[in-house]
Amino acid sequence: MPITEFQLEARKKHVGSSDTAAIMGLNPWRTAYDVWLEKTGQLDADMQPQESEAAGIGKMIEDGLLDWCYGELPADIRANGKMLKNQYRVHAGGVLSATHDALLVGTPVGLEAKTSGIMSPATVRDNWGEAYTDEVPDYTIIQCQHQMVVSNLNVVFIPALLGGRGRVMFQVDRNQELQDGILQAVEDFWRNNVEKQVPPDNSLPSISFARARHRTEGKAIELDNELVQAWKDAVALKKEAEAKVDEAEAAVLAAMADAEFGDFEDGRVKMIKGRSSWLDQKGLLAARQDLSEVFAEFTRQKEYVYPRIVKKPVVK
Repeated sequence: MPITEFQLEARKKHVGSSDTAAIMGLNPWRTAYDVWLEKTGQLDADMQPQESEAAGIGKMIEDGLLDWCYGELPADIRANGKMLKNQYRVHAGGVLSATHDALLVGTPVGLEAKTSGIMSPATVRDNWGEAYTDEVPDYTIIQCQHQMVVSNLNVVFIPALLGGRGRVMFQVDRNQELQDGILQAVEDFWRNNVEKQVPPDNSLPSISFARARHRTEGKAIELDNELVQAWKDAVALKKEAEAKVDEAEAAVLAAMADAEFGDFEDGRVKMIKGRSSWLDQKGLLAARQDLSEVFAEFTRQKEYVYPRIVKKPVVK
């Protein structure tokens, strides 16, 4: 279910459940530095990182998972009240907030729908265990415990759609020790980093957030030569590695000659036929000039920034 504009604005003033996982170094997609950039308003609105395809799929099917979960819950839980979806709450302490996928009225139970392995099924085997246990990724544990703190819940049920497994229910119970750790971590982050406008010293921004940071036009600072050299060395190593990959693949293909398969001790190399397609816009417009206005109407542009090493300007 889409997050409202009010919820998006309110999130800037509080730490949400996915923020906490990042602050504690357990969010695979965001870092504590990313959260700091968001909460201190240092990201350009037009350059915010885009939602991934997997996240978009998760939102699309969230309602269906919640409805399935509600029907699977024990009768005594369902008897206490109906399900309310997309519920935003703020903790009494004022810093933590949570956007619950669903809450059950009259009982301390929350629901948190998840999808995993839709794009990469191997992640399911590594991160998700038996049904009706808390054998879920660490960031999900933190997210659920955070939600319990905010809304004083005793349990969060997780209806999950897992690649290769289908619908599976998980259950995370209240853990006071972990919740105390969450409160301490968030309080320290807010007091020492957000309020003081000081970035966390044990974290770096992810590349998409680093590039989206607002830049002061014309401002220049001095950088440590070793810092830039490390970047240059890494770029050189990447290019060298890519060249070695191509060379090694070419050697295997040369050894296979005209064979479709190449067997070796641990497996088989198989030549797989693929197909890609694209819209020939230039050819289409040449054949159908009347479509030029349609293309213009639906063409979208997005600004982006990226770093490049150039010559330092000469000061006269």
